[in-house]
Amino acid sequence: MTKKWKIILYILGIIGLLMHIIGTYTFSMSAGGINQIFKGYLNVSCILYSIGLFVFIKYDLVKIMKFNPIKKVVNYLDSYTLGIYLIYYFVLISLEKIFHINMASIITRLVLPIIILIISVMIIWLIRKIPIVKRIVP
Repeated sequence: MTKKWKIILYILGIIGLLMHIIGTYTFSMSAGGINQIFKGYLNVSCILYSIGLFVFIKYDLVKIMKFNPIKKVVNYLDSYTLGIYLIYYFVLISLEKIFHINMASIITRLVLPIIILIISVMIIWLIRKIPIVKRIVP
């Protein structure tokens, strides 16, 4: 893929992501709840930023992975990905029930995934320390 087309697709991806975020926020604030206009996998905004992300991963992620701190984090999390995938939802629901989290908040949507990732890794790390269970848990 030429550099020109990658740049075009990156710009369209950023436009799609901004449409999704700003559009959802704007319409949701006026509606008093989460508006579904920009939600869904077949929505134009989702398709645009998905294409941009795909092109980035396919062609340029290797360049970023050369930076040592990012490489270390990715390599560390590599062995936890299946476990994170399996327990992410349960951690999310538990945090929501315990702390009565407002899931519509923009801060929650930006910060909570990082918190859930950290908690998930800690849970998997602890589970792997149990002799019998560590043979079962990925």
